[in-house]
Amino acid sequence: MTDARPVVLVIDDHADYLDILDFELRSQYAVVVAQNGFDGYALASQKRPDVIVIDLMMPVVDGWTVLRKLRLNPELTNTPVIVITAVDKNTVKRIAAHFQVVAVLQKPCPPAEVSAAVKAALTPTPDPH
Repeated sequence: MTDARPVVLVIDDHADYLDILDFELRSQYAVVVAQNGFDGYALASQKRPDVIVIDLMMPVVDGWTVLRKLRLNPELTNTPVIVITAVDKNTVKRIAAHFQVVAVLQKPCPPAEVSAAVKAALTPTPDPH
């Protein structure tokens, strides 16, 4: 039997935060985690998640690089992405808009806020026509 729940990929270099988000999200979603952008992009390519939650400042490959690669990949270009960052949220929002990021959350970010952003990203918007 396959898991019919939406797949959420969380990419963050802080293991404790990954555990907290995994715990928060797993009751509603199939959660996949990665501790760096390199592994995160590989998992995104393999699993094709319904939503990606990504930290921007990570070793190995940063979140901006992953975002660029996601948007260049035809299979992932429309995947909703939520950015979590310790960098000033307003500064990040201007750049994130270029990558069609659906939400920018400021660290430290409560897990419930991430969960709400994931739910919003998965909720279809009504067609205005």
